[in-house]
Amino acid sequence: MRTGRIALRRVERKPGAAGSTRRILQPVRRAGDARPSPFDLHGRSSSEVFAEFVPGARVVKAINHLPAALVSGDTGVEGGQRVLFLAGDDAAANATVSSLIERAGFFGVDLGSIKTGGPLFQIPGGQLAIQNLVRLG
Repeated sequence: MRTGRIALRRVERKPGAAGSTRRILQPVRRAGDARPSPFDLHGRSSSEVFAEFVPGARVVKAINHLPAALVSGDTGVEGGQRVLFLAGDDAAANATVSSLIERAGFFGVDLGSIKTGGPLFQIPGGQLAIQNLVRLG
């Protein structure tokens, strides 16, 4: 399967997301992007910019702060569960994603809105990015 890389600054806005019941997965980095370099988003996170391209969509940033090998591997670590972060502006959407994370065997931690929680685990620069945390007990 081929994947493509889309530069947000080159994408035109497309109408039609408002009122849609479809789900959109936002892959914000590729597995090969071991050391992504930031570009100027004028003080916004990539998820905030993405949300502008899909008006009306309930965007949740999740499962993208760890290398793919850790997320696709064993969810149980040292008697606990690997932690995955999420952030979004819609509580119901966050709860749905959190439920999916937990059904997959991980422990989901909701960090709040995309504006406040998203930057905490954004790569590069987030204080929680690339932190392999485990919930014990």
